[in-house]
Amino acid sequence: FEIAMKCLLVAALFLVAVHAAEITEEEDVLVLTDENFDEAIATHKHILVEFYAPWCGHCKKLAPEYAKAAGVLKSEESAVKLAKLDATEHKTAAGKFGVKGYPTLKWFVDGEAKEYNGGRTSPDIVSWLKKKTGDPCTVADSKDVIDTEVANSHFTLVGAFK
Repeated sequence: FEIAMKCLLVAALFLVAVHAAEITEEEDVLVLTDENFDEAIATHKHILVEFYAPWCGHCKKLAPEYAKAAGVLKSEESAVKLAKLDATEHKTAAGKFGVKGYPTLKWFVDGEAKEYNGGRTSPDIVSWLKKKTGDPCTVADSKDVIDTEVANSHFTLVGAFK
């Protein structure tokens, strides 16, 4: 009986530990904490993290644009992830990167933090990330593809080559 209780206790502690580090999503944006931050950075080769404060007006203005950008990337099945961390609540992770103002955006590539110097609208965020992670060009081999690109893009340049 005593061995069974110890096994049950160990299993319960394991489940609590796994649940504590679980990464949830809100509007296609990963929600990071002090407990799951390192795992998220290690798991995703390319991840843009917003360090925010819930009371910050600039953060509130960025939130819908950031979520829209995350949705675009998800719909395109991009490996790039967008994440957010409440820096007022999770000070350890925010402190590692010298976060002093809000929102602060950090671009992580293979776990290494880099500065994000792109815009703050959904098209600007998506465009910047695509430029950093691959070929920003689309081969348009039909009028429908061209029309879709022009309608969905912040900036479009069309060239014809033989």
